[in-house]
Amino acid sequence: MKSLYLGISLLGLAVLFFVFLGYQYTQADSPAPEFRALESDSLADQASPLTAVTSAAEPSKTETSSAESSMGRSQALSADQQRIAVAMEKFKELRGRALINALSQDPLAEGIQSRILLAMVEAGYLDINGSIANRAGLEFFSPLFLAVAAEWDVTAEVFSRFLALGARVDSSDNWQRMMSNVTDAEVLDLWYDAAGLGPERHQELFNEGLRTGNMAFVDFILENKNGKFDQLTFTGAMTTNIQRQILTQQSISDERMSELYEQTQPEERARVQHMLTLMHERRARQIELLLTYADLSEEDRKKMTELRATLEEDIQRVADYFAQQPD
Repeated sequence: MKSLYLGISLLGLAVLFFVFLGYQYTQADSPAPEFRALESDSLADQASPLTAVTSAAEPSKTETSSAESSMGRSQALSADQQRIAVAMEKFKELRGRALINALSQDPLAEGIQSRILLAMVEAGYLDINGSIANRAGLEFFSPLFLAVAAEWDVTAEVFSRFLALGARVDSSDNWQRMMSNVTDAEVLDLWYDAAGLGPERHQELFNEGLRTGNMAFVDFILENKNGKFDQLTFTGAMTTNIQRQILTQQSISDERMSELYEQTQPEERARVQHMLTLMHERRARQIELLLTYADLSEEDRKKMTELRATLEEDIQRVADYFAQQPD
């Protein structure tokens, strides 16, 4: 836990993007080698760990002029459509890490990343199945994959439009790991059918739901896909590791929160608080899933019940600590 909390404060937003993408709170959830390779490259570009956390750069005069021109052509569009048009004009020449950085750091893209990527594909700036990362071993990292990584609440409309354009999805570990973060049953259904999934994969998917602490994903497998008839239970090394870490977990101390606060740039502190809260909430959901579906001893069940209450207290402590700090 200590190394994870410290790591958050030292990673830039682009790296946090990949932390969310592949690092699901525990060592059992650590990124696949391809994700670690990207993280290493991102960190290597930084002069020091603390300079990794920076605000988005101001657009150049050329970018501003181009954006204003695009805005002028979009007067009849909605506010979001105008933002998408301006963002596409601004990002259209970006590729690889530069595009990922822009989508994760530029306020212009916040909340509409999936629609920006869709627009770039429709306009011909991106290949529908081309790898954004453009690196061996990351062929799966398509615009649709990145769209889901950027917005776990990607809409069924956007997802289906990607599929209609020929986007490929599959049942690989990478796609399972990514889609297990999604809560929209309609989006999950689109992926499940397009990837050719069936009951033979339900145990794997059920375990993925525990890894991400996603109750909606677990419910989708159990109820929407009749996994409740498959006698599913949380099993395997990942489940064992998550249980072990839960049972040995300690609360984040005030000293650790102070260290995180001091090591983070002021403009990124709210984001770090948000990340800490999300991690605690995810752990609480993992506990809830284990209490509901795992075969636990009475002693372990009691410890997890107590820890769930402690996590709720810790979430409030994190909120109180950051609220009390000077601006």
